[in-house]
Amino acid sequence: MPAYATTEVGDTQLALPGYARVGTLEQLGKPMRLAFSLSGGYGWTEAQQGDAGDHHRLIGNLAVGFRALDWLSMYLLLEGRYDKHPDDTTGSDDGLAGKPSLGIRGGYRIFKGLYLGGQLDLTVPGNNAPSLQFEALTLDTKLLATYYPDIKGLSVGMMTGFRYDRSGEAEDAPDLLRRGDRLALGLSDFNAVLLGLGASYRYRIFEWFGEWSWDVLVGSGAPSVANSPMRITAGMRVFPTNALELEFLMEASPSARPSIGTGNALIPIEPRITTMLAVRYRLPFVSPSASSPNAQQPGAYVQNGQGPSITIVEAKDAPTGVVEGRVTNNSKEPLEGIRVELSAGDFSRVVETDAEGAYRFDKLPPGDVKLTAVADGYEPVLLEAKVEDKSIKRLDFVLGEPPPMGQLRGLVRGFDGKPLRAQVLVFPLKVEHITEDNGQFEFNIPPGRYRVVIRARDHRRQRRWAVIEKNGVTVLNVELRQSK
Repeated sequence: MPAYATTEVGDTQLALPGYARVGTLEQLGKPMRLAFSLSGGYGWTEAQQGDAGDHHRLIGNLAVGFRALDWLSMYLLLEGRYDKHPDDTTGSDDGLAGKPSLGIRGGYRIFKGLYLGGQLDLTVPGNNAPSLQFEALTLDTKLLATYYPDIKGLSVGMMTGFRYDRSGEAEDAPDLLRRGDRLALGLSDFNAVLLGLGASYRYRIFEWFGEWSWDVLVGSGAPSVANSPMRITAGMRVFPTNALELEFLMEASPSARPSIGTGNALIPIEPRITTMLAVRYRLPFVSPSASSPNAQQPGAYVQNGQGPSITIVEAKDAPTGVVEGRVTNNSKEPLEGIRVELSAGDFSRVVETDAEGAYRFDKLPPGDVKLTAVADGYEPVLLEAKVEDKSIKRLDFVLGEPPPMGQLRGLVRGFDGKPLRAQVLVFPLKVEHITEDNGQFEFNIPPGRYRVVIRARDHRRQRRWAVIEKNGVTVLNVELRQSK
């Protein structure tokens, strides 16, 4: 991931992260940013009942997204399209339609890798662009869930919600609309239950994503669910630089086609096939990572003998202090996408390493700081340093992989054979476990030789030794004698 890339998942046409219509919640610690999205494409719909030809649509969208806090974002989208309708006995026709949307999204981490949140979207549809029909305001309320598993670059997202749809009010005389206009405007007389699932995988500068979404129309007189708009989307994004994103996607709608003739309710119909191209640019409010190899000097500080070092270099042009460096593994290979957090009292900032493992914090006030490098599959490393005015401090992290784990399990019971509720302590790790009512206990600990102490009320304490092997299971069953 680039040095200050701001999302694990690329942006959508809302200029916020997501797959297509399913938005994703970002991992915490991301810097404030401003993003822009420009997208365009083509949609094709086969001839409908009574039509003499196919429907064609050109699509253009412009959006700006802003993240004010690492858990709160907002966007403004201007969506427009030009439709060419076939001859429907009164001649061919075309027209422009548009609708602006604005929304807000927030979410928070529930536990490791899982984020829950919500999104509100407000849309003002129109009939002939650039007209707006405020009596046709439409509100979407969505529940979002995003999961980042231990597989680096992979994300899975879910959306469910409800659309309070008043877009049908944008047309005063729907019975006078031609069939082509009914399809082109995308207006609806029905509310909808919103469903969606998405996933993406990002590797270096490439991201592949897929999504399924369905707007199930509900309400009195609503069509069958088979006629409700359903979409299957697949696409790819490329990130040539830290700030630039290019996207190509294709979307198919397998939904059945309801009648759109005069006298029928207004029902939105998605193009059968849609292709889209997009270019996006984001402005993170954090300086890019960069190391200064020409300014390096031999390390002046080493922690735990593993190689993290601090080098102090004079930087006459630095208005305050700078901390920078690289994160590598024990084999000196750079680690990309590692979260590095700097803290000093109540102040904290977070960046992620780039493809070279580099990170950088600048414009730091003088004083003592702590830096922590954390990554799944590695032992976290903490370094401390003193930031000085007009100086650069270099801190290089070496993350060591944690040792393979083994397992210690067993059963504690009395001499009468009945299970006991007991305290089991493992030294020198100083970890403990209270057995279940069935007397069983279980530890996942690194290989080694450990002293195990077992205590139970009204019973004599017992000490045992246990040897844990790599990826092995050691069983320790204990019988305690009553103390009275």
